[in-house]
Amino acid sequence: MQGSEASAVAVVHYLPNGRFGRVAVPLLVLAVFAGTVFGGVLSLRTVHLLCDRGLGTCSIVSSWGPVSTARTVPIESIRKTRLDTSRGKNGVATYEVVLVTSDGDARLSMVSSSNSAQRGRAKSDIDTFLANPKNGSLDVDYDEPDRTGMLLLALSLVWLYAAWAMSRSARVEIDRANGTCTVVAVRWPLPPARRVFELADVRDAVVREGGKRNTYNLALVVDGYEEVLVFGWASSGRAWKDAAAAEIRALLAR
Repeated sequence: MQGSEASAVAVVHYLPNGRFGRVAVPLLVLAVFAGTVFGGVLSLRTVHLLCDRGLGTCSIVSSWGPVSTARTVPIESIRKTRLDTSRGKNGVATYEVVLVTSDGDARLSMVSSSNSAQRGRAKSDIDTFLANPKNGSLDVDYDEPDRTGMLLLALSLVWLYAAWAMSRSARVEIDRANGTCTVVAVRWPLPPARRVFELADVRDAVVREGGKRNTYNLALVVDGYEEVLVFGWASSGRAWKDAAAAEIRALLAR
């Protein structure tokens, strides 16, 4: 909340989550959004191992939608394969197949998988190809998209909306020259939403409890209307709402 006055229009800025909350909370939510998107994109990846004895190479092809990257490993440099196992803090084991080459280890994917059977089959297929020079080619589906990726991307949209919603603010403009009181919802990048009332009809500014415990909202008491909420929903923190209400009442009393 912050008040200012320019010419005949007095403005009270209303920040439902306070100055800190308006910036810090959306930034935190956006960080979660970025992490969720990253996880969703990784879950939608595809990884194929393509080997061709005629070319003498194995290519690890990773794709995310239309974007693909490939790493090429000479077949003659591959010494063996290795199935690595690791456990996270939750105790769940994950697995990944590594090509052990004369130039170092070559991972097939950026992430490991909890599907030990699939990883085991992939390792067996690669070992069979390497062991028999008569096998001319190999195509192993190492990673395929799963529903988790789509769910994470859908959830990321929810986080994005939450960040946008919590960064919104409002202001009350009291224009004595024109006899109006305007409630403006600031909702960038959308245009502001305005509600205009006759100044003579605005009787008071009050703070009301919201539907949930310890949440509050600022409202105007306007003749002919139920209480007009300055903001669309209630939030925690009453102090700056009381301060905004007091500032509006002071302006109405002039």
